[in-house]
Amino acid sequence: MDRATTPDRPDGVPAEAVPCEEDGGWTFGATDAEGRTGVWRCWRTDGTLAETSHWHRGRMHGEHFRYHDDGSVALTGQWHEGKRCTLLLHRPDGPSQETVMDQLPESVRSMVQDFDEDGYFIRQRFWTADGSEVDLDGEPIPPRPANVPEDAQHATRHGHWYLQRFAPDGEEPSVGLHRFWETGGALKGVEYHTIDDGLRARLDYRSPLIEAERYGDGRAVEQCLALGLGTSPGAALHAAHEGLTALARRLLSGETGPERAEFTDPRTEPERREAIPDEAVWVAGLKSWVVGEVDGDTGAALGTWRLWLSRPHLDADQVIVAEFRDGRPVSRREYVPWRPEDLDEEWTYDAEGEVLLHRKYERGRRKAETEYLPDGTVAHRRFHRTDRVERVERDEALVSEVWFAEDGTRRAEVAPSGLLVEGEPVEWWRGLDASGAVIAEGPVEQGLKGGPVGRWKLYGVDGADGTERAMVVFDQMDVRRDADLGQFAHGLHLWRTLPVPDVLAGVDDIDWSRYESFFGGSEDFPFLLKGLAVPDEFASGHALGVLWDGVLHQHTVSGIAGPAMRFVIALAESGRGDQSLLELILRVVTRDGSLDATRQLKELHTAAAGAKDPAGYFGENGVESSYHEIYSCLAAATPAWARLAAGTPGTSREDQDARDAREDREAREMAVHLLAAAPGEAAAAALRDLLAAEAARGGARDRESLGDLLLCLGLVPGDATRDLVEPFLTDEDPLLAFCAALTWVRIGATPGPQVLRLLTGALTDLPALDGFGAHWFAEGDASGDALDVLSQLPPEHSRDCLEQMCALLDSAGTFVAPRLARSLLDIVFPTEAYGEGEPLTADQRRVVGALAGTVARWNFVNVDMNEVLRLNGLPCTADELRALCAKE
Repeated sequence: MDRATTPDRPDGVPAEAVPCEEDGGWTFGATDAEGRTGVWRCWRTDGTLAETSHWHRGRMHGEHFRYHDDGSVALTGQWHEGKRCTLLLHRPDGPSQETVMDQLPESVRSMVQDFDEDGYFIRQRFWTADGSEVDLDGEPIPPRPANVPEDAQHATRHGHWYLQRFAPDGEEPSVGLHRFWETGGALKGVEYHTIDDGLRARLDYRSPLIEAERYGDGRAVEQCLALGLGTSPGAALHAAHEGLTALARRLLSGETGPERAEFTDPRTEPERREAIPDEAVWVAGLKSWVVGEVDGDTGAALGTWRLWLSRPHLDADQVIVAEFRDGRPVSRREYVPWRPEDLDEEWTYDAEGEVLLHRKYERGRRKAETEYLPDGTVAHRRFHRTDRVERVERDEALVSEVWFAEDGTRRAEVAPSGLLVEGEPVEWWRGLDASGAVIAEGPVEQGLKGGPVGRWKLYGVDGADGTERAMVVFDQMDVRRDADLGQFAHGLHLWRTLPVPDVLAGVDDIDWSRYESFFGGSEDFPFLLKGLAVPDEFASGHALGVLWDGVLHQHTVSGIAGPAMRFVIALAESGRGDQSLLELILRVVTRDGSLDATRQLKELHTAAAGAKDPAGYFGENGVESSYHEIYSCLAAATPAWARLAAGTPGTSREDQDARDAREDREAREMAVHLLAAAPGEAAAAALRDLLAAEAARGGARDRESLGDLLLCLGLVPGDATRDLVEPFLTDEDPLLAFCAALTWVRIGATPGPQVLRLLTGALTDLPALDGFGAHWFAEGDASGDALDVLSQLPPEHSRDCLEQMCALLDSAGTFVAPRLARSLLDIVFPTEAYGEGEPLTADQRRVVGALAGTVARWNFVNVDMNEVLRLNGLPCTADELRALCAKE
């Protein structure tokens, strides 16, 4: 049977047509050595004619038609050597398998799509049946402003005119310059895109003009200049800074094309802060104020440039100093905004402007550097407090890596291996002792962040004879690469082989899978808890870090924290572990040092004592039920905390030079804080005894310890506490008197004039309270804690402070003012936010008026202040606040 009589060939499809694999229909046309040629036709599976196209040398060229089911034209197109030029689409009068127009409103009857000489889509237009032009939603086109190009489209839904360009492939990515104007004609936005890198710039991100020049896109450059971007302040400086000398020279000369209407830059320049000199120019694309020299003849940047990168959310901008020679960068140094004397990053360049050396700093110390050598070798160095690493790569492949101790001694060496572990390439690590002998070796994942994997060999430590001692496996161990990896391998061997200590009896009997962990699997917790008891700092430290992540995250504990912390507290009671174990307990029970959160947890634990389901009682009150078991164990361990807290007499920190003495003191301080958190009278009595003993030391008393104890007693209300604290209200040390005043209010004692003076004085006399923020239960700086306590005062006492607090608003900075406003509003709106239309009390009017004056002083929007005002139901502008005060 020949193809002409094939049953599935529909009527109307000629015998010469062959099945089309692309759409399941049929196609017919001629081909030559270069591909398709002449006229080609396509039919649908039902036999209706779908398409007629013209081809030349294997590419569509000339007319192109598609047809609706009834034979009417659905699309008329023009192609040139495989590139689309214009497409005209028509909506059918009846059913059709051509569905493009179905995506548009029914009122749109035809559409034209235009393409540029590269075949890139640039525009589409729409018409109704009566020939009226509309937008893609069928909305009428408004009058076109004089400055908006004729080929721009309008989108009513977005309220703007636009010109865009898309590449001719399946996803049609954005490419080139995209421009947007408000319906009235004001420039709204400009974007620059490339096919490979996507969005490269917009008006508020880099500079479309600079990026177009960088990519050699002359079309987009001219379009930017036609918009007036080259006339914006600092445009030539920006071009010179980026090494685009030809553009910089052109901008300086003013040869930027035909005259145009005055350009209004929609990018507003920020406040010129006091540190910025008058000669600095705002360069929007760099988001910086800039002082620098440009050679008018060559467009080259010259000499020393200074930049102030705008940081509106900080109190200072970031200072940048760059050196240029003949338009090429020589060096660049960026400083920490809040510590302008400290370097953040720096770069050194070669004669061609390529990076030679890049360094990063942390608190004035070198943290990392990367050196690029002429032969293509790249050396990466990382500097830690006790060690450093140097890694050399060529073509991204490891050449060598060496880890050094602080004194320069080699701690480890890493070399290429050519081996695979579980199908992945690895490098080979050798850990060294002080003499240079190998103490452990094994595979590590590639790269500076690659950790140990597979099986490692262990050798003797300190004076090894090279005899293999044991083998250890790093399966399922998420361990980071560092200088101590060899020592850790030995600790891991102990961890896997030592018997379980008695204090952890029962750890394997718990069904840990019942509990949720923040990170990692709950089934690992028995192993991690055993690791805490290993007499090896590397093993126990790793176990603590992983366990810590599983139980505590962002001041919240997981479901597994209850049983896990039961064993952690038991280990601390038994004397195993170091102060790191105590720190975990302390951070868990105080939610990372929050006195208010600790008070809530203590009060809940006390109230839950009579509940049928104490853990459930916590959950009913919006607190993790794990905390019931944690606080029960904390209270039961009170004797251990008391012993530890009393174990080291108070000594000034300046006298604690030895590491072991410092660690003893830190452990003692943490035990004091654990006593403050622990429920029950035994812990309260122990805390009061500690304060009485320290106070009795007279001239030898420890100011830091006394301040700490005074703040801790804010969690221990009662007459005995009040009697101990009261003498400190008149202490000659302003820090101790202030700590006593905070605690006095927190335990519910009546605040007299002296207490109020101490609290309000803390809002201005900060130098006298130096060191307050170092205390564990300091919620912030002294002024922040003072404001918090003042807002909690009973109305009959807080009213006495209003006038002084309002007066402080006049001199408060942008950071302090919102906090002060929050406290003032908490005082005058203690239970509910202001309700619109309600009359203001005299105190409320006084505070709102003061806030209006503060907001009026600023020529920018303070987001924090606006949030405070909105939370209290108040308007955010000075005029609206004043109008509210004026209402009767």
